Amino acid sequence: MSASTLRDRFFRHVAQTSDAPPAMVFTGAEGCYLTGDDGRKYIDLISGISVSSLGHRHPEVTKAIHDQVDHHLHVMVYGEFILSPQVEYATRLASLLPASLSSVYFTNSGSEAIE
Repeated sequence: MSASTLRDRFFRHVAQTSDAPPAMVFTGAEGCYLTGDDGRKYIDLISGISVSSLGHRHPEVTKAIHDQVDHHLHVMVYGEFILSPQVEYATRLASLLPASLSSVYFTNSGSEAIE
């Protein structure tokens, strides 16, 4: 799909979060760089969200994702079913916290965290 068509569909079908979004088209990402549809590289300065601070396509992260997908992609894990990565991560987090904070409740969004 051409960048022009993509931009057109973006403005018609995706709710923007500002009055004048830059609407840059990115075709790839590696490390701390985003690649624009013109081939130019841009430093990704939005590393504050979740795993983005680890960079794009970091080999260890990519391997961990592939390894996990080989087991299962998603299973409801809100304290109902036992999955090894969840238990291992909760145990590690609890070991770093004061003794009174020995349990971890995993959430997906701020709404769940508040509930």
